[in-house]
Parts: sequence; C-alpha cells; structure tokens
Amino acid sequence: MTRPRPARLVNRDRAGRDGIPDATVSRLPLYLQALTGLAEHGVATVSSEELATAAGVGSAKLRKDLSHLGSYGTRGVGYDVQYLVYQISRELGLTQDWRVVIVGIGNLGHALANYGGFTSRGFIVAALVDADPNVIGETVAGLPVLPLGELDRVVSELDVQIGSHLVHLGGIDASVPDPLPDDINAAADASPLRTLDRAAEAAMITRIDAIKREGNTLGGICEVVCRGLPVGLGSHVSWDRKLDGRLAAALMSIPAVKGVEVGIGFEAARRTGADVHDEMEPAPGRTLAGNVRRRTNRAGGLEGGMTTGEPLVLRVAMKPISTLMRPLATVDVATGESASATAERSDVTAVPAMGVIAEAMTAFVLAQAALEKFGGDSLAETRRNYDSYLSHVAERLRR
Repeated sequence: MTRPRPARLVNRDRAGRDGIPDATVSRLPLYLQALTGLAEHGVATVSSEELATAAGVGSAKLRKDLSHLGSYGTRGVGYDVQYLVYQISRELGLTQDWRVVIVGIGNLGHALANYGGFTSRGFIVAALVDADPNVIGETVAGLPVLPLGELDRVVSELDVQIGSHLVHLGGIDASVPDPLPDDINAAADASPLRTLDRAAEAAMITRIDAIKREGNTLGGICEVVCRGLPVGLGSHVSWDRKLDGRLAAALMSIPAVKGVEVGIGFEAARRTGADVHDEMEPAPGRTLAGNVRRRTNRAGGLEGGMTTGEPLVLRVAMKPISTLMRPLATVDVATGESASATAERSDVTAVPAMGVIAEAMTAFVLAQAALEKFGGDSLAETRRNYDSYLSHVAERLRR
C-alpha cells in the first residue's frame, strides 16, 4: 500500500499580527537579520539610519515599520538592539515553541521526524500519523506512528494547555478578558510584562521606571489557568492527597512567593454562601466535567480537594525582590552592630518570570495526580486507562 505523499507539518497555532501591515511583516526578517549581526558584534544601540542601511531599506520606511511594533527609539541614542530583536522575534512567532504533527511517514517523513534542527528553531514534533497499516505502530524518533484517522484527536489533545498571565504589579491591577484567549501564553507573550491588559501594561511600565529611579523593587500576582482537566483528580479523603493543598505547597515553594489563591480565594471569605458556591446544571456531552456545568467558576476548578472539570484557576503572589539598590538597615552578624545591607545589582521585579515557573510547578503536581489516578507502566497504558475512565464518566447522569 502506498503511503501518503508528501509529508506535511501540521501547525496547531498561528501567530497573530494584529494591526501590522503585511508589507511591514515581510520586512521584519530583514531587520532581524541585521540586528542579530549587530548583537553578535556587541552593539548595544543602533540609529535608524544605520539599521536601515544594514537592512537595505529607507530610514523613514524603517521607522514607520518599527512604530507598528510600538518601538520608537530614543532621540540621540537610537534603538536598543536586544529589545528590538525580542520585539521582532515575538511578532514573527520565534519566541515560543510550535508543536507540529507530521502526516505521512515515508522517507521524507522519517527524515523530518529525525531532524534535530527543528527543536532549535522552536518546532516540537509532537505526533506522527500515517494511513499505511504496515507503518502504524512503528516507533520513529521515539514517537509511535498513529492512524491517520486519529489526527483530529491528536491535535485536539495537544490544545489542552497550562497558561499564565500577570494580573497585578506594584499596586496596579490588570483586567482579565472574559473569555480568556484560546492560547493564553501566546497572548501573554505579546506583552513584555506578560499581561493581557494593554492599558494596565503602560501604567505598569511607568511604575517600574519610577521605582527603578528610587532604587526600589515591586511585587505582584500572576494567574495560572489549566483547561482540559477531567473531573476527579486529587482526593477528598486524606489531607495530604487533596489537590488544592498539594498545588499550594508546590507554588509556595517558589522563592519569594507569599500567597496562593484558588478561584476567588480570599474574596470568598468576604461574601455570603450564595455568592461563593457555584450552581450546577445538567450538561450532557460535557464528559470532562461529568456531564454537568457550573454556571460560575468561583471555586477555580477545585472542590473538596478534587478537580471539577472546569478550568483550574490559581493566583500566585510574589513579594518584591529583597536586594535593593537603596540598602535597608540590617545587623552585621560578625560584630552585632547596626549596618546597611549591601547594594547589589537588582531587577525591579521578577513577577512576569515567576508566572512561567508557576506553570511548571502546577504541571508537576497535575502530572503526579494523573499518574496516581490512572496508573500504568507506560504512557500508552496510562492513556488507555484515561480513555476508559472518560468512557465511564460519560455514562454519568445520562438522560
């Protein structure tokens, strides 16, 4: 039997370039190539005329193109090379990994699956599919070849994600869009602070600049969201198996984190029961949630130490960095006398980066809970157990 030809890479996402003209997008690789060369030679700033010459375009056109990215340079100084590399890379989708499925595992498909250069370019081969029964089940580059008919299922499974975004920094709240973007991380990565509120972002940047001049630091809050979890992970039986407790412990282990909320968190203590608890209604076909729907998600996807099938929503609070450029009073342990802390190099805030760490810690705990729930000595066995569980859940409350 012949195999599908040619092999294709199926991308699960598309980068957004809202508001940027196609002509500008087509010139961004030229600017990026020129900037990368400058960065490799240690150049920190570049004027629009110098960059335009290196890219082979007019300086006026270059300035207009870069204005679409929100980058206007500094009069008398020029553009920050490293930051401009980041801005352009972000718009071209080069700052995130892209998970792909290879369709057709013939000679070309084998070559693509085994090509190590994809990873360095941000492409992660997540699955292989083919229509040839003689190929299905083979292992290529560490991945099993799946039937072509499972392509839609494979792609939909890959869309289950954990994402994070900044919701507060230094006294400034960011509004949270409802609904959240399908790909939270892609939307958050479009912001240098990983926030989904552009107006708040501008105010936060102004606040950061002011605090930096004072030699001070800022804390903030990130929200972690996981969609696609099935009902029933965790336990209501033992204190040490309750998923909310395990998640809180993992997130509190991150340096400088001082608080964790699940759902509306501390706000629940200020409301009446009718304004806290989530009402439910029948929802046939919502297998992950046990064929019910919660009209709200104030519980944040966890009730009684177990997942409900609704999105898991966690908020993680980080204190300001303790190393200030304006030293605080302390005690010299050698002499016992009063002293001033040492002034060291210090960032103003690390909250946006903490959100990414919080995603990873959340993923560790959820993976452990899934293995405890579904067991198995291999991923394939765990998957079978999971599918069997969902089949059982699908029968609940059927009418």
